Amino acid sequence: MPQQFDLVVFDLDGTLCDTAPDIGRCLNQAMADFGLPPVPREKLLKAIGPGGTAFHRAIIPNEEALPLAEKIVDRYRSYYVKSNTVLTRPFPGIIEMLNELRATGLTMAVASNKPQEQTRQIVQGLGLMPYFAEVVGPEAVPRPKPEPDVLHFLIERIGRGCPPERTAMVGDTDNDMSAGRAAGVRTVFVTWGYMSESDMPPGSVDVVVSSSKELVALLTEHGQKAEAK
Repeated sequence: MPQQFDLVVFDLDGTLCDTAPDIGRCLNQAMADFGLPPVPREKLLKAIGPGGTAFHRAIIPNEEALPLAEKIVDRYRSYYVKSNTVLTRPFPGIIEMLNELRATGLTMAVASNKPQEQTRQIVQGLGLMPYFAEVVGPEAVPRPKPEPDVLHFLIERIGRGCPPERTAMVGDTDNDMSAGRAAGVRTVFVTWGYMSESDMPPGSVDVVVSSSKELVALLTEHGQKAEAK
């Protein structure tokens, strides 16, 4: 049976890798530098997905501290860019999944709202770069996720002219699902990440998967089908 996808685009944080431990470590080091309390894990997880100014606002404990947001984020990034794979690891089963998908000939890419330098550092540092035809951050396109620009870019750049319906966007956040929906691609929500399915915009999720094995089955049309929405 032929595969239904030619291109699979993965989010990084909360989808391929558990980056929260290093983000939290570096962010709370920066918070301490400015005399602010650490960011609780629950708040941290909600801050990871959006990126940009949404990340700035999410980490600040109160409006009085808002003017410090840019300085805190700059300090955090100075720590993070030097040590972003100390605790970060691929989620269980991800390496096996990537090996299986690569063996089928699927083209794979990473599209993150994390700055591109950091995104590529992590993918390279964890030995994942050989799996992907392209690894991009928000600088690659005019507008980051939840806009569809990065998916249009990747389809044009490495999709070899494949139609959007033969592309899958795999992620764990509303940004991922909204970007995929706007681009006309299949949206696949993974349950092991940093947001819950209930946080997704209505109608934005095509398929939900709860394990890397389910994801392989969906993308290769082998084995048990994932739950269709």
